[in-house]
Amino acid sequence: MRLGRIRWQCHQGDPYTLGGIVVHSIGFSHPAIPVVDEADIVVVGGGPAGIAAAVAAARQNLKAIIIEKTGFCGGVAGMGLPIQGFDYIDGTPLVRGIAWELYRNLVTRGGAYPTLIPCKLHNPYAIIDPDQCILAIQELLDAEHIPVWYYSHFLHAIKSSDNRLDHVVVGGKGGLHAIRGTYWIDATGDGDVAADMGIPFTVGREEDHIPQSATLNFTLANVDLKRLGTAFVSSDTSLFDAHPLLDRKAIIDGMPHIMVGMKNLIEKICREEHVEIHSNYVCYITGVQAGTVAINMTHIPHAMGHTLLGLSDAQQQGRRQIDTVYTFFKKYVPGFEKSTISRIASHIGIRESRHIEGLYTLRADDVIKGRFHHDTIALGGYPIDIHNPEKGDVYLQRVPPYGIPYRCMVPQKIENLLFTGRALSADHIALASCRLIAQCVALGEAAGTATAQACHSHTTVQKINIRKLQSELEERGAIIRAVRKEQ
Repeated sequence: MRLGRIRWQCHQGDPYTLGGIVVHSIGFSHPAIPVVDEADIVVVGGGPAGIAAAVAAARQNLKAIIIEKTGFCGGVAGMGLPIQGFDYIDGTPLVRGIAWELYRNLVTRGGAYPTLIPCKLHNPYAIIDPDQCILAIQELLDAEHIPVWYYSHFLHAIKSSDNRLDHVVVGGKGGLHAIRGTYWIDATGDGDVAADMGIPFTVGREEDHIPQSATLNFTLANVDLKRLGTAFVSSDTSLFDAHPLLDRKAIIDGMPHIMVGMKNLIEKICREEHVEIHSNYVCYITGVQAGTVAINMTHIPHAMGHTLLGLSDAQQQGRRQIDTVYTFFKKYVPGFEKSTISRIASHIGIRESRHIEGLYTLRADDVIKGRFHHDTIALGGYPIDIHNPEKGDVYLQRVPPYGIPYRCMVPQKIENLLFTGRALSADHIALASCRLIAQCVALGEAAGTATAQACHSHTTVQKINIRKLQSELEERGAIIRAVRKEQ
């Protein structure tokens, strides 16, 4: 199938400084970039938000495709951490729809713990196997006949003169390729497409533009959790302790749990052994397979995940820290003496980068006061969770359930583009609550459903029927109204 070719011309710019390095630019003209595919809806980014967006659009009888820079879809869901954000602390459902469908499929194939694990600190969470999750996502995409352009790096957005995005240029094997779309969803997590289209954005905290710290996760196997539990009973409890809101009995009994604790142990080892551990506490999550735990302790501050230099530097820092953290576990934490590294996440986990400017910005006040909006299309309720870029600690603040407005995904002017997932129009504090996997899937489902409506109605993303969108989401199992359980 021949779809034509496009031209991309880039002019030489003045030198500038990036990360202390003087960068020179070149100009070039590429007159014949082949257009290799086209679709009604093109999703750039195959993470949790992107896969849900594509599935939602495809289920509206439209051709949807995904452009993904790595070799798998799932993003952070394929790194080993649990899916958080499904329910509020009291069990009130917050997210269902495609996210819940994926989780139940994982349970069926033995890739997830069969029930959500209650947690007074983090709200209920789902323990999943990352590799099974990647397979389940591919199965879901195949069922909806969604092509994925793997190993395709977004490079440039080409817009028409009427505030519409026409093509994107991607780089991969064989050079440059172009993909044409009628409607677009930026699910890159960093708002790469939106930023290239000239949509305003901020980065990180409002006062200094520093984002939350990043993490490179890894998984240990052959861990004796019963031995660790014994240490919590018979050893120095000033060293072997856990956050008071965590289930101490589950830790002692070797049952599924999240560990946040042993702060005094880390301080002691760092002081006496001159070891540098960048996290102030031990943090791990037990896995689906017996004797496995996912370690969430590397701490990379000032990681600018929306830049090439920032990503490259963070990835290297993360790998260096893994060696130190692993040695700490083997030498000083009972039950980890015979542990082995079974998996290292393929890429760094970025918690925050660009905040793309939408028609509405979700702010701390919305989250803390539990506001619902006339155009709510997804729910949040996970605590504000900020990984301090200056120190190795985490700030947690509980919030009530709240609504995330559709307007947080809608640009002011571009008529056929939505941005979803972590690049949501939200401030630093609000994003710290709604950046979870479940919320990103819910936002992606809403974005896919909204662009499908716009496509069928031949209208802009700014002018869709919000009530119709909300009804369609609810008909498909999504939740946009929190019904609190009896206390």
